[in-house]
Amino acid sequence: HPFTEADITKPALRGTYKIESFPNSSTGYLSMIYTSTGKNTQPYQVVLNIGADNNVKNIYIISYSENVLYRASQTLLYNAGKFIQIVKDQKMILLSPKKIQVKILFEN
Repeated sequence: HPFTEADITKPALRGTYKIESFPNSSTGYLSMIYTSTGKNTQPYQVVLNIGADNNVKNIYIISYSENVLYRASQTLLYNAGKFIQIVKDQKMILLSPKKIQVKILFEN
């Protein structure tokens, strides 16, 4: 459940994320990127794109973990009013890689 627990504002996580923000000239949005400074902090990265109307237009969250036997990543993309997509990749030593993708479209 890496996305339901993705509260990067927890006091215990203070100082564990590098924060960058910049105007994105290709979309016209303000992009805010929170990137973990440690390997064990989840989620690894959160990207918020905010429109000129100060509303969040999309959110991209990346979470991953790995060790000698296992590597897994999960991504969530939320595009306001349009869709939400979750992709999970995992690879265990000596087994075939697995990928699961779910996309939910919103009707207006």
